[in-house]
Amino acid sequence: MSDQQIKHIILLFLIILFFSGSLIILFFLPGKAFYQISETHYFRNRPQTVVYQLPPENPYQKIDNATIIPGGGNPFKPKDEKIAFRLANSQQFQVQYRATVYDQPLYSEENIFPYNYLGPSQAIETHHPLIIYTARQITSSTKSYEVLRSLQDFLQNDFKLLPTEEGSGSALQTLEKKEGNLEDLNLLFTGLCRTRGIPTKTVSGIDLPSFLPFTQNRSSYPDYWWTEIFNPEQGWVRINLLTGERSFHPMTKPFFKIGKTEGVSPNITVEASLIWYNKATHILILLAGLAFIYHGLFWLIRYRRPSSSEEEFFDSE
Repeated sequence: MSDQQIKHIILLFLIILFFSGSLIILFFLPGKAFYQISETHYFRNRPQTVVYQLPPENPYQKIDNATIIPGGGNPFKPKDEKIAFRLANSQQFQVQYRATVYDQPLYSEENIFPYNYLGPSQAIETHHPLIIYTARQITSSTKSYEVLRSLQDFLQNDFKLLPTEEGSGSALQTLEKKEGNLEDLNLLFTGLCRTRGIPTKTVSGIDLPSFLPFTQNRSSYPDYWWTEIFNPEQGWVRINLLTGERSFHPMTKPFFKIGKTEGVSPNITVEASLIWYNKATHILILLAGLAFIYHGLFWLIRYRRPSSSEEEFFDSE
């Protein structure tokens, strides 16, 4: 075997080693995608003051470089997670930020029992006698799973789903009217669950597009609402009222949780533009590695057997 053949074999070995490392990174290490996101909050009746809560940081997401653009006002960067400001001559405002979204949780949330999600809060009137009475009448079971199924059936069968712009933004009003938008139904579900001793919170967000940058990378999404219940063994678990999801297991594909406006229910539209996905580099490396390995194996097979011209040369001798 010549020195040149040995160098080619060593090079092929290094390519295979690098290819294997990229394969491990692609399938076993967490990936993260970078998005530029813009939220537009529109109000039918312009409030005097807007109280906005930035998207929360959790094991699946974090944001930076946030800018709030109030309608008719000057853009500014919020100094706190919750900010109050006034709208000048407009019924909407925008929030722009860069989001980092992970396909695997970076850390485990501490499963400390969240007592603060058992009582009343704004738009969730768990102290009202009607909500307390309704929660007790729906089911007498003391098992959390049976209580959740009964409350979910109650909301899906006895309530009318309204368009987003027709919501009341109140759990009590939704119960009284037997109708509401997706946010209203989740607020009521949260109130009923809390009354039965199950820590619950209502969350809004969007289902971001594919991480792969080869797909359409800019789209507009309406806001989506769901409920999360707390399980001491599993942490926060998502329940989807719209689809009738009953798995009650931890989220396998998390929705991106957007910011929220307190006290009012605006119509929210979100635009997300995918900037980059860190594993896309490894996908390209894998493709290049496959090409090199193919050509390398082809080269080895070629040099293991003499060509027809070489056979004729040796035969003539």
